[in-house]
Amino acid sequence: MKRVRLLFIIFFFFLVAGCAGLPITKSAPVAKKLNVKLLKIVIPNIVNGHEYIDIKPMHTIWGVRYYRGSISQRQLLIIKNITKNTFTVERRSDNGISGSGIIYTVQFNIKKGPKNTYVTYKPLRFKTYQEGILLPFPVPSFSEQDLINFLKSRRVYYKMEFDSKYNSESIFANFDRLAEKVNYKAGERDPVTGKIFKNRFAILYKNQRIYFSLEIYPYRNGSKTIVYLTIPGIYTSNNLINFDILLKAAKTRIAEIVNS
Repeated sequence: MKRVRLLFIIFFFFLVAGCAGLPITKSAPVAKKLNVKLLKIVIPNIVNGHEYIDIKPMHTIWGVRYYRGSISQRQLLIIKNITKNTFTVERRSDNGISGSGIIYTVQFNIKKGPKNTYVTYKPLRFKTYQEGILLPFPVPSFSEQDLINFLKSRRVYYKMEFDSKYNSESIFANFDRLAEKVNYKAGERDPVTGKIFKNRFAILYKNQRIYFSLEIYPYRNGSKTIVYLTIPGIYTSNNLINFDILLKAAKTRIAEIVNS
C-alpha cells in the first residue's frame, strides 16, 4: 500500500513539475486570419543604423521568476525569419522548457527609391498554443495592437551638426533650459555612438519623446554642436511613420534651441 501511494506521489509530481519538460501540445494551434491595416514606414536613405530594413532574429527574455533556484516562469518575445518576406513574432510564457504562447505571422516589403526607402508591414494571421499535460501556463496577452506597437516602436539613429556664433557654455545652457533633461542609467551607453554620456535630452513631437545626446566644442569664432538622435516610430499620419518628417521636425526644434 505504501509503495502504491509512493508511486502515485511520484507520478503526480511528474505531471505537475516534470511534464512541463515534455512539449506536448494541449490545444492544437489553429491559425486565424487578421484584418489589420498595413503599417507604412518611410526612411530617408541618409539615415544609418536603422532597424527597419533588416529584420533580425531576436530572443528577448524579461520578467523571470524563480522558485528554489529554478525558473518558475519567464516571459519571452521571439522573432524568427520564415521566408524572404515573412517573419513571426511570438509572445511566450514558459518555465525554460515548455509553456504557452501566441504567434503572429507578418509579411513585409522593402522598396528602395532614390531618396527614401519604403517599408510595409502586414500582419497576416496568428495562432495560440499550450504545452504540457497538466496546469499549463495561460496564453499570454499580446493583442493585435500590441503587435503593431512593437513593430512601430523600433528606432532609427541619426547624427546632426549645428554651427553657432555662441560659445559652448551658452549652447549647453540653452539645452539645459529648453529641452527635457534625462539621466542615463549607470553604465548605459548612447545607442548611436556607443559612448557614455553624463546626460541626454528629449524634445516632444506629438507628445512623444525624441531622445538625443550631444557634444559641444569651440569651432571658429563660435561653437559646433553634434547631436546624436534616437528617433522612435511616431505616426505622422494614419498608419504612416515618415522619418523624413520626424527628422525635419527634430532638426528645426534643435536649431531653435542652439540659436536661442
